[in-house]
Amino acid sequence: MRRSPHAGRFGRRSEEFVAKDHVEVEWQFEVTDLDLAESWLKKHSPTSDLAAILDSTKELLDAYYDTEDWRSYRAGYSLRVRRDGESPEATMKVLTPAEGAIRQRREISEPLKGNAKTPKVTRGTVGERVRRLAGARDHRLLFKVRTRRRIFELLAIGADGNIAVGKIALDESEIFGETPAHLSRIEVEIDSSASLHAGVAEFVDEMRDALGLRPTRLAKFELGLSAAGLNPSGASNLDLKQRTERSNEKAGG
Repeated sequence: MRRSPHAGRFGRRSEEFVAKDHVEVEWQFEVTDLDLAESWLKKHSPTSDLAAILDSTKELLDAYYDTEDWRSYRAGYSLRVRRDGESPEATMKVLTPAEGAIRQRREISEPLKGNAKTPKVTRGTVGERVRRLAGARDHRLLFKVRTRRRIFELLAIGADGNIAVGKIALDESEIFGETPAHLSRIEVEIDSSASLHAGVAEFVDEMRDALGLRPTRLAKFELGLSAAGLNPSGASNLDLKQRTERSNEKAGG
C-alpha cells in the first residue's frame, strides 16, 4: 500500500524528531495471547476505510522519575524517559483516569540530548516544566519498564493515497521493582485531530469482540508504583496491591 507523504505525527522515527505537545487519545486493553492478536490483525479484512499494516518491532526501556517529595505527581504528571535505540525521549503525561477503555490525556515530549539521564537540563517544553516543578531538587529513579512492542500502522484508505491516522501497539512488558510485574496489552492510539474518524471506534470494537479483550484498569505508571512499593497518594501499599490483583484477575492473568 502507498504511504501518504502527509503521515502526520505517526510517521517513522527516522525523521527528525521534534518536541510535541498534544492530546493523546488511546484505547488500552489487556490481552492473554499477543500472537493471536497479531495474527488477527494480519488477516483482518477491513470492513471500513481503515486497515492495519505491520510496521516494525521495537525494544523499549522506560525509566520513570520524580523528586523525593513527588513534585511531578503532585502536579498531576508522570515523568518518563524512553530509550528505543534511537534518540532518547522525555515525556510528561497528565495522570488522567480512563473512561472505559479510552484514555485522553495531555502528553508533552521532547528529545533528551547528550548524556543527560533526566530532562531537567534540556531547554525544551519538558525541561522547562520539570525545572519549574522540581526547583533545586534532584530526581530519583522510581522504576523501569522493559517492553517488546510490535507496531501496526492504522491507515485511512482513500483514492488519493493512504494516510496514517494512528497506530496499534502489541506490548509485552516487564516492570522491575520489589514485586516485578508482567503485562500483555494492546494499545490503539490516534491523534486527537483524528478522534472523530468514523471508522476508528468500529475497528476497535470489532477487534475487542473478536479477541475477547478487556479494558485496562490501571496505567503502567500506577502498576509500576505498586511493583516498586511506592505510594505517593497516601493510599496504603496494601490497597495498591489489591487494586493490581483485581486488575489482573479481571484480565484473566
